Amino acid sequence: MSTFPGLRAVQSKNSFELALELPSTRSLYYRMDPSGLEWGESLAAFAGDAGIPAPETWDLLAVVHGIVPAPDDALGVPGVQRLTVGSVVRVDAAGVRVGRQAPRLPDSGSLVDEVGAVLPDGEFGIAYSGGLSSTFLAVAAQRAGKRPVLVHADLGAAFAPLPLPGIPGLELRRIPMDVSELLDHHPIATELPRPPTPEVEVRRRLIARMSGAVDLPLAAGTLLEDLVSIRLPEADISDDKLLECEPFHVAGALPTLAEARRLLEEQTVHARMVAGDGPPGGRQHDSQPDRPAEKYFVPGLTAAGQEEYDIARQLRLPLWQEHTMSLPSALGRADAALAERGEAGALLPALAPQVLAAVVALSAGDIGRVERGMFRNNRPLWQAIDEHRVTGVRRAAPGYWLRLAAAEHLNAQRDKLAAGLAESPLAKAGVIDATEVAAALHDPRRMMENALPLLRLIWTDHWMRRQS
Repeated sequence: MSTFPGLRAVQSKNSFELALELPSTRSLYYRMDPSGLEWGESLAAFAGDAGIPAPETWDLLAVVHGIVPAPDDALGVPGVQRLTVGSVVRVDAAGVRVGRQAPRLPDSGSLVDEVGAVLPDGEFGIAYSGGLSSTFLAVAAQRAGKRPVLVHADLGAAFAPLPLPGIPGLELRRIPMDVSELLDHHPIATELPRPPTPEVEVRRRLIARMSGAVDLPLAAGTLLEDLVSIRLPEADISDDKLLECEPFHVAGALPTLAEARRLLEEQTVHARMVAGDGPPGGRQHDSQPDRPAEKYFVPGLTAAGQEEYDIARQLRLPLWQEHTMSLPSALGRADAALAERGEAGALLPALAPQVLAAVVALSAGDIGRVERGMFRNNRPLWQAIDEHRVTGVRRAAPGYWLRLAAAEHLNAQRDKLAAGLAESPLAKAGVIDATEVAAALHDPRRMMENALPLLRLIWTDHWMRRQS
């Protein structure tokens, strides 16, 4: 097996330990029995002649609703589990057992310096959106004496209401992209054992096309904003600052301080984007698996579909909650966000051990605090950008561009997509009402509000057709 980042395998005279200490873009599977331990990266090898089992209906509806596989998911191959971050499998005279161990991280310096240090020394590019993470990455590179090319995917006027922030001394290249080509369901890999998701596959296509256009490897700021983030309930807030804080006073003064504290304890109050222009009604990004969200149904889900969806939630979300709570918060957020979005074929400095260590060393107060009545999050990222005198950073929430792209694509293709629903495998399974889904595609407001779930549904339907 080639070098596996974050994996620790230790063998002594009387024992063997296998542990995954850091989030990884690769998967390692294992199977235990009384005679020992078998492990490897190929799930197909574990499945053997029987093959990887086909997904259950609830599996497919989990994909449609954006619920990622459980941390230890091995796609139903009997007796096999995926090694999770913080897990230790030990083999000794007492047998084989699985436990948990706090991941060991190296010593680290400041976040911006550690990010700059892990970037390549040779020629490379940065996937540059002009948002918080990619701008911070560019600043960290320049601070480290590196000169990457800033590679920007030009998706059209609808995606660029404001000019891109320039980084003096770094070249910017714009690569025109066709949104419908990026989101087209026809090229998805239908030989995969599970349907791919737009969150993973569209980003992979985007990175591949940008990298190919400039003939350079690309680094991406993906996960940085997730890592260097807290929710308002996690901030250390005095009584006075709490009642002055923007999430409370925008809706009118709360009657008492006790009421404000109660909302914090229930973790029901979230910060709006500071001077931001994120999605209407949106809240600041939390990693989806971090804790169960309010129930949400894709348009057209039948009663039978809702029952299957409930199974997916019950089987997966508690496992993610338990898993992330067992890790340092930064590692839990990184693992959850990586499961949702993947690495897209780019270098991700956020996953480097020294970068993760630098994030873990930050206190909640270092990351977010109330200043002048506003909850200001991601402070180390903004501080580095401000020190570099870069202005005009785009403030849309992570993933907003993909939701907007999904809406544009569905709007352009709605007639073809709606017609194709007549033969929908999900409809034949009785879990969606094809007529209701088609109506949602033709209703601009419902389509915009449900763009990503509807796109996932189209992709999943296409994958299912190719399995028969």
